[in-house]
Amino acid sequence: MSDPGADLRSYQFRREREAVWQEFEALVTRFEARGIRALNSKELARLPVLYRAVLSSLSVARSISLDRNVLAYLENLASRGYFSVYSPRRPLWVALLRFLTSGFRDAVYAARWHIALAAL
Repeated sequence: MSDPGADLRSYQFRREREAVWQEFEALVTRFEARGIRALNSKELARLPVLYRAVLSSLSVARSISLDRNVLAYLENLASRGYFSVYSPRRPLWVALLRFLTSGFRDAVYAARWHIALAAL
């Protein structure tokens, strides 16, 4: 039998924070669909703030043992948000091309004495 107080806590917790979660989810969904150019400068500045708020909600939800659906939703949202906040800002092929054209050469040059010593 479930505790009616737990249902009330879950409802109140969700009601107080759901607007932030929905705002963050909307930004993440746009970011996933169209990349960084889908967000304007204010939205980009707001993204990490909302991400921290979602992580805080997740932490509180775990500590007070809330509804599993709320926990699953927040975990999913936090993991999706991680890639939006911390992903590289350029496409993979651009980063790979940069590495092949100058990054590798620069790394070898920086380690030239180590490489020479190892060769001896």
